Amino acid sequence: MEITHGEAWIASSSAWAHYHELPGREAPLQQAVKMIRTAGRIVTAGLGEQLSAVHFKTLVIKEAMMIASA
Repeated sequence: MEITHGEAWIASSSAWAHYHELPGREAPLQQAVKMIRTAGRIVTAGLGEQLSAVHFKTLVIKEAMMIASA
């Protein structure tokens, strides 16, 4: 706790360059939105060409944010 000055940090990271759609499986970005904690943050960098349906209402309800970077 000394490193974080007494604050608890919860972090998760995942990296993918290209995912393959599988029947019954959600895209990684969809999974990240479903799993985000209240006031959490999703950072995307260099996304591939695939389109992902994201339920943005979840981000609003959880007061979370998504940050995108090329």
